[in-house]
Formats: sequence, structure tokens, C-alpha cells
Amino acid sequence: MKTDEKMNKSEQIRRLIDAGMSVSEIAEYMDVRYQFAYNVVSYHLKHKEKKTL
Repeated sequence: MKTDEKMNKSEQIRRLIDAGMSVSEIAEYMDVRYQFAYNVVSYHLKHKEKKTL
């Protein structure tokens, strides 16, 4: 999957999770710690849920 190099890592992670990748796949793909990817995804999904309510 291609991501825009101008985006920061958190934005890239948000786009990848929305595209259907798992947290572990994202962490490996982006060469970041699983915990960092998990925290970004968790925060993103919580706020995304609030917007739909």
C-alpha cells in the first residue's frame, strides 16, 4: 500500500487502518512499535465512533 510521504506517521496509520490493515501489519509495514500503532488506532477509532453518534 502506498502512503503519502508528506503525511506524519499517525496520519499514515489512520489511513492504513481505514483501508483494512491490522495493527500488527501496520506496525511491521511502517517499522514502528506495535504499541505506538495500537495507541494511534485506538484513539482514532474512539473519536471516529463519537462523530457517528
